[in-house]
Amino acid sequence: MAGLQTDRYPTAKHEDWKYTALTPWFEASNKYVEPADMAIEPFSSEENAIYIDVVNGVLTLPDAPKGVTFKQAAQAEIAELADFQTDINERVMAQDCVDSDDAWLLIEVADRALVEYPIVIRSTNSLNTQAFTRMAIRLGEAAQATVIEEVSCAEQATSNQLAVVSLAKNAILKHAKFEQIADSAFHFAHYFVNQVETSHYNSTTLLLGGRIARQETIVNFNGADAECDVNSLYLGNDEQVLDTRSLIRHNAPNCFSRQLHKGVLAGNAGGVFNGRIFVDPVALKTDGLMDNNVLLLSPTAQNNSKPQLEIYADDVKCSHGFTCGQLDERQLFYMQARGIPEKQAKALMIYAFAADVVEHISSASLRRLVEPMIKTRLEKWI
Repeated sequence: MAGLQTDRYPTAKHEDWKYTALTPWFEASNKYVEPADMAIEPFSSEENAIYIDVVNGVLTLPDAPKGVTFKQAAQAEIAELADFQTDINERVMAQDCVDSDDAWLLIEVADRALVEYPIVIRSTNSLNTQAFTRMAIRLGEAAQATVIEEVSCAEQATSNQLAVVSLAKNAILKHAKFEQIADSAFHFAHYFVNQVETSHYNSTTLLLGGRIARQETIVNFNGADAECDVNSLYLGNDEQVLDTRSLIRHNAPNCFSRQLHKGVLAGNAGGVFNGRIFVDPVALKTDGLMDNNVLLLSPTAQNNSKPQLEIYADDVKCSHGFTCGQLDERQLFYMQARGIPEKQAKALMIYAFAADVVEHISSASLRRLVEPMIKTRLEKWI
C-alpha cells in the first residue's frame, strides 16, 4: 500500500495543527499493509451489553433490541452530513473518513424508546493498517440510549473515526469513549452533534494511548432549552501528543453547555486543547462554561491551550478557565506528615485530579473498569 500524499495535509504553519506535527504519521504510513483476516480480541467493558464490532473497518452487527435499528448504510442515507459539510471540508481527516469506502454504521432509536442496555461499539485495527469507522446515531423524540466506544489499535496502525449524531426533541444520549491504543499507533476522530429543543447530550472521552491521538467534538444547538455536557481526560507520556478540541455553537436561546477537559502529562509528552463557545445573536439566556486543567509531571512535558469565547448576544453567562501546573508540594508534605509514603501520596493526588472526569462517565461498570487501569498507568510515571 502506497504512502500518504503528504502535501494535502496540514503542517505546523496551519494554526489548528501548530502543536500536532504529523511527521510520525507520515512515516508510519509507508508501512501500511492490507489487513489480515485474523481479528484482534477487542477490549470488553460491559456485561449485558449490545456489542457491535468494527475490525479493520469491517462491521459485524448483532440483533437489535426492540425500538432500535442497526444497519450498514450507504453514504447517501446519511442526510445529516449536509448540516456539517462546511465543517468537514475544513478538516482533512474528516474528509478522509467521508471519502473512504467503508460502510456506515447507522444506529436509529425510535421515538420514546428506552434502550435498557448499553450499545458498545468495539473498534479494532491490526498491525500496520489504516481503517475508517463511520457512524450515524439518531435518537427519536423522547428516546434514551447509552453508547460506549472502545478503540484499540496494534503497533503502527491508524484509526480514523467520524460520527454524526442527531437528537430529536427530549432525546437523551449518554456517550462514553475509551481509547487505549499502542504507543506507536494513531487515532483521529470527529464528532458532529445536532440538537433540537430540550435534548440532552452527555459525552466523556478518555484518551490513554497513541503516538498521536486527536479528537474534536462539534455541537450545534438548533433548538431552545437544549443541554450538553462534554468532558475529556488525556494521559500522555514519552513523545505522545494528545490533542482535544471542541466547538459548541449556541444557535438558540436558553441552552446550557458544560465542558471539563483535563490532562496529565509526563516525559516529553505534549497536550493540546482548543475549545470555543460560539453564541449567536438570537441565543439569549445562554449558559456556557469551559474549563481546561493540566497537571505536568515532568519539566519537559508541555501543554498548549486555547480557550475561546465568541459572543454576539446580550444577557448571556459564559466563562472559560485554564490552569497548568505541577503537584502542590504543600499538599504532598501534608500527606507525608500523616504517614503516607511519598509515591503513594503522589499517586493519590494525581488520580484525584483525573477522577473529576472519570466520574462523568454514566456507565458504572465502565468506571469500575477504567479506574484501576488509569491508576496503574499513572503510578508508572511517578
